[in-house]
Amino acid sequence: MAGLHGQESLRGLRVRSDALLTAAMPGDALVEWFEAAVEHAMTYRGLVDALVDSLADPESDLHASCQAMKAGGAQLLARAQEAGAVRPDVNASALFSLVAAVAWAVERGPEQILAVFFDGLRPGEGPVRGDGGA
Repeated sequence: MAGLHGQESLRGLRVRSDALLTAAMPGDALVEWFEAAVEHAMTYRGLVDALVDSLADPESDLHASCQAMKAGGAQLLARAQEAGAVRPDVNASALFSLVAAVAWAVERGPEQILAVFFDGLRPGEGPVRGDGGA
């Protein structure tokens, strides 16, 4: 049953990423998607490992959904990089690994970990989000 719920949640993240592709602020759109992905990964203890494992296992029930979520994140990442909101040396695989790592860390620590993480994505001075928040 968790596999079915996981697939639906992952499809929801892909739908959200598609909608965010037209957002006026690409950095904000990536942050919104990333926060949703982290929240999804924290839904069940152990889900982070299952999501990461499913990317490498084409036979996994979650493989196609995880690939679609990763592709959606990659599109948002590329758009944010083109806008100069995210460092150019971050790729989609790293972004997905960071979702897993941040979800794991937030489960166990303070929520401001997200703000620190987003500061590290900046290409230089200035916030990832247009409003100065993370």
